[in-house]
This record gives sequence, C-alpha cells and structure tokens, in this order.
Amino acid sequence: MIGQTVSHYRILEKLGEGGMGVVFKAEDIKLKRTVALKFLPADITDAQAKERFIHEAQAASALDHPRICTIYEIDETSDGRLFIAMAYCDGETLKRRIERERLSLEDAVNIVIQIGNGLAQTHKQGIVHRDIKPANIIITRDGYVKIVDFGLAKLSFATRITRTGTSMGTPVYMSPEQVTGQEVNHRTDIWSLGVILYELVTGQLPFSGDYEATVLHGIVNEEPAPPSQIEGSVPPQIETIITRALQKEADQRYQKMDQMLADLQRFRASLGAAKTDSEDDELTRVMRPEDEVRTVVQKPSKAPESEAKKAAVPVRRRRKRPLLVPMVLIIAALAAAALFWLRQERSLPSADGYLSVDSEPPGAEILLNQENTGQVTPALCGPLDRGSYELTLQSDGFEAWSGTLSISSADTVRHSVTLVPVKKKPIEDTPAPVSKGSLSVSSSPQGADIYLNGVKTGRRTPAVLSDLQAGEVEIELQKKGYVTASGKVNLAAGERLDYNRDLRREAVRPAVTYGALSVASTPPGAKIELDGASTSLVTPHTFDKIETGSHSVRLTLSGYEKKTLSARVTENHDTRISPSLTPLGPGEVRVTAVILEEGAQRPAVAEIFIDDQSHGQTPKKITIDAGEYGISAKLFGYSARNPSRRITVRPGREEHIKFEFIKD
Repeated sequence: MIGQTVSHYRILEKLGEGGMGVVFKAEDIKLKRTVALKFLPADITDAQAKERFIHEAQAASALDHPRICTIYEIDETSDGRLFIAMAYCDGETLKRRIERERLSLEDAVNIVIQIGNGLAQTHKQGIVHRDIKPANIIITRDGYVKIVDFGLAKLSFATRITRTGTSMGTPVYMSPEQVTGQEVNHRTDIWSLGVILYELVTGQLPFSGDYEATVLHGIVNEEPAPPSQIEGSVPPQIETIITRALQKEADQRYQKMDQMLADLQRFRASLGAAKTDSEDDELTRVMRPEDEVRTVVQKPSKAPESEAKKAAVPVRRRRKRPLLVPMVLIIAALAAAALFWLRQERSLPSADGYLSVDSEPPGAEILLNQENTGQVTPALCGPLDRGSYELTLQSDGFEAWSGTLSISSADTVRHSVTLVPVKKKPIEDTPAPVSKGSLSVSSSPQGADIYLNGVKTGRRTPAVLSDLQAGEVEIELQKKGYVTASGKVNLAAGERLDYNRDLRREAVRPAVTYGALSVASTPPGAKIELDGASTSLVTPHTFDKIETGSHSVRLTLSGYEKKTLSARVTENHDTRISPSLTPLGPGEVRVTAVILEEGAQRPAVAEIFIDDQSHGQTPKKITIDAGEYGISAKLFGYSARNPSRRITVRPGREEHIKFEFIKD
C-alpha cells in the first residue's frame, strides 16, 4: 500500500503489524499533518472482528488525555477495509527502549507514573485497556509516554463481543482473571502495570517459560521471585508496590490506579532528586542518553503572577575567555546578556496544563480564582496557563472548600476533595413528662437473659424491671440451649405487668460428614448439574468435599441424550459414576434472512452464528447434531429485529429460522 492514497491520506511507510491490525505512517492531505493509520488485516473479514475494531475506535476516541494517543476518525476503504486515523507519535516503544538499554530506577518510576496517569483517566470513563504491555507504550522524542492500541479495550456499558471463556491479551502481561477467562475490570490493567514495573527494575519478567502454557500456569498458580532477590538494589518501597499490584486475587490488589500512583509519587519524592517547585508533581520527563541540553529553572518569586511565570531557558556552553579582559567589556557583556534573557523570557509561551477535580459527593460547582467555571465535579478544567490558582468547591448542604494549587507543565494535575456536611443546630423542644411503669418477667426454666427493645438489660429471669417508660415494649428471653422467646406488651403509666414464657429446647443437629464424588462420562466434556444446580464444570471432575447422602447428577452434552443419575456419598469414601452417553441423530436447520423496507421484504445475505461459531451465510440449510443451540445472524449496517434465538434440533427433523433486518 506504500504510495497509495486512502480517503484523504497518502500512505508513506509501514510502521508495524499485530494480531488486530496493520499500522502505516501517512500524510493527511487536507490538514497537512502526519498521522498513523491502523487497518484491519485483509484476511480477517468476519463481522465479529470488524465490530471489535469499531469498538477500539469508539473507546479510544472518547479519551482526552496527554498520555493517550489521540484518535481522529474511523473510515472504510472502497473495498470494505476499516481503518482508524490517529495521531502519529514520533518515538520508540518501551519494548524497544528496554531492549536497547537498562533504565535507571528514576526513569522506570517516571515511565510507570505516566502510564498510570493515562490509565487512571480511562478507568474513570469506564474503559479497560486489557492489553497493557511495553509494545503498546510509546516514548516520544520529547521523553513523554503515549498509550496506544485500544484493540482489546472494552466499554463497560457495551455488549460483550469476545466469546465467553476466551482469554485475550499478551500472555506474559495477562492477569490471572484473563488467563482463566473470567470477566475483567480496571484491576487487570493494574496487574499489567505491576508486571511492567517488575520488568523495568529487575530486567526480567515475573512469569516466564519456554512454552505459553508454562507462563499461563505460573500466572495463575505460582508466586514470582521477590524483585530484590533478582536485583539487590530494588528499594523495599518499590517491592511493596509491585507485590500489591501482582496479587492474584483482584480484591487484594490496588482497587484504583490513583492508589498505586500515590505510592509511586511518595517514593519518587523520597529519592531526593533535584526537583524544583516548577516541576510537575505528576509528570517528570524521561531523560534519554542523547540529551545534552542543560536547563536553568527559575523558582516562582514573590512578585506578581505575570512576573513569576518563568520557563526553562536553554544555556549554551561558552568557550573559556582570557581572564585579563577590560572591566568595561565585562559590564557591557553582562548588560547585553540580561537584555537577551528578558527578551527570551517574554517570548516563551506559557505551558498549557489541565486540572482534574473530583469531590465526594460529586456535583460541586468549580470556581478558579473566585470565577465560576460553569463545571461541576467530576470535571477536567483546561487548558490552563502555568501558574498558581485558587480552587473553590461549592455544594448545597456542604461547607465551601478552598485551596491553592499550581499548574507547572503540560500535563494533568489531579485534586480530590471530601466535602464536609453543614452541621444543623438541633431544635430544642421542651421535653414532655415521662410516664413510668414496671414489668415482672419470669421463664421456665429460669436464668434467661432479658432484652427490652433489643437492648440487653443485664438481668435474668425471674426479675422485676422498674421505671420503664410507658408504651409498647418488646421483650426477648435468651438462654443457651433454648429457642429465643419474644413478645410485646403495652405498659401503662403506674402499671405493673407480669410476663411469663416457657422456653423450648433447641433441636440437636447431627454432625455433618463429608466424602468425595468423582463424575466421568463417555465421551468426556459433559456439563455437570449437581442437585439441580449448574456447577459450570465438565466431566471428568471430582468433588473433593461433598456432604454424605444421596445426590442427583445430570450430564448434558451437545449431540447426546441428557443423563440423570443418583449417587450416594459415604463418609471418607470416593464414590465414582461414569455413564456412557447415548448419541442423538442429526437434524437440520434452514436459516433465511430478509431486509424490511417500506413494508416490503427482500432477501439478505447475513452471517450465521451457531453457539458463536460461524456457519456461512443465508440462505443455508445446515445439518447438525441434535441438541439445544443458540443461533444468531449479523448483517453489516443493519440491525436484527430478532438478533438471537434458542433452538432445539431434533433427530431427522428440520427447523426453520428467519431473521429480519432493518437499516441502522
């Protein structure tokens, strides 16, 4: 495709290729800019791959953050190939960078913080990347990070496209829930970022092997070697962060990317690096070996804001001059240098930054320098000039909050505030006179603890309780080995009531014993239902701990008759059942599709899917084993009025399914 023009893009060169796309460098002829075009591979034409590709564009185009590669548009070539136009990031991937050199600890932490900043923004918009790896991280020539390839991203509100039980991602960076085919959320990105941090500081991967199966087994079942065991210089703080990010149970990891970022930023601050007040607290540029320009950074002065906005100015190395120079020439040179400095300072543009503001509860009005921005939390304010700002949050029923923050470079500063509710003064009413009564409580047997209105009195039966407030009183009597007795009485002022209950002994439950139950079938792979409940397991399988007694086992396998058996489990014994399933004869399914237009119908050629497997195009008669199946049809550019059906195929019989489509 080199040299061809697609839409208004001229293809310049090929940049790379992956499982979900081929990427080219191109020139936008209309806007005269360099872009990257990602095409769906020519050999992938099924509707599912196209739909996933469109979701990639939808997910990434909804994101607006300096650490995320910008998506311009999605389009289609004349021969039906989809492509995405995105910003061209001039640099190298993190994968190439770590192959070329070993990064310093400070650079490694800065890179992970930048990646985390971008992911935190995607997670707040309900998007999970699901394929974070060094090959999808670009470090630009300016030393900043860009996250690319949302090919596996999933919108939290979209219909799941990938088949149930199918894992997606790059094996060495996949989380345990991805490997086992479970539903994933933003915590899978936290795991992948932990793997990258492990690799950057140790030079090795936490899980590796000669075969993919070995890697996947390690991710699910093994603990990685502590980073300090591989590289003795790894600080304890970094090892703690990695250990928490790589917890196999998602509930034990960092629950939000912001939490991991906070720990990383605290560690970076403890390094004692030469940071100044004008450096961004969230983003430090990753220095490259070829960087030779030194910078002088002016700290903010106490002068007015317009005088305090100073940028970093390049300083050139000067050749040594003879010491014997006339004083007049020295003074003149200093004056000229000062004039040049002032002119340069005035000509430097201020760096634009952004402010991400969140509050608990949300919905607070955002004011900057006492001016209402027209936005409410959570919100992204900007672009903002570099400098100090007074942030104020206002919300009905809560105390107004104010604070000062600094925007110091072209990145996003995050600020989260918990608002304090306004305390209301209690209304002082004149208390009404309290009427009193008494209650005589007894039980058989005696010695039961007495509770009044759910509160333990500290008294036991028999007892007389005096000075009780008149009205309805709930009484509970509790004694070990007996069933709790409860009741209600209405106590009048000056009245004494008698309350007596016979307590009933608790039934003695027999001790629960356990055994094992092994279930197999010929052929294997049948779904197992135990005592009427689905187990999501298939034969062969052993239930190691199951209560003794009779159990009902039902086996279901497509193309075979369902089999129900009874098994009696005895204590400390492995009960085995292994029935042979009876195959069903084949049946037929005739599938047709039509397009509805202005009350008329015309035949349509739609893609047929049976249990998520493609079976050609309509119209078509399909011979298939008897059993229950899910059947659906898809037609690009159209929506099905009946998108999916459940059918039962019977031996020797034909089922007719008709799908109706309307234009999107």
